[in-house]
Amino acid sequence: MKKTVFGLAALAALIVAGCSKDDDNLGSREKAILGKWYPVSTKVVVNSNTGTKTSYTPVYAGDYMDFRNDGKVYTYQTNPNEGPGYDPHDTLPYKFGNPYLIIGSDTLNPNITKDSLMLYFTESTPTEFWETTFTFKR
Repeated sequence: MKKTVFGLAALAALIVAGCSKDDDNLGSREKAILGKWYPVSTKVVVNSNTGTKTSYTPVYAGDYMDFRNDGKVYTYQTNPNEGPGYDPHDTLPYKFGNPYLIIGSDTLNPNITKDSLMLYFTESTPTEFWETTFTFKR
């Protein structure tokens, strides 16, 4: 009986240790992205048959993206051009693919360091190709 109880206790300890070890083995990108990120710049490059045009979208103090362990990113993005009733809060699911970051239905190419996050997004039509670079800091 004592051997059975000891064996069950040892098995339970191994399972608990195994679970916590799995949590510690989150991919480095998954760990690195967690937390609040504040926008620094948004650069948009549009390539078309008439040439290339680069523009910068304004970023505002207090805006952020907050990546959490629950697989959701909580955002606050102000826009003074929006009218009454505009809610700057949004929550979207996110997950990592290889090598992409998928936020909602958008697929982005991330570059993550300890203190900076760059997200590259592309889209196109038959006549234009857009490249958007979102830059964030902690």
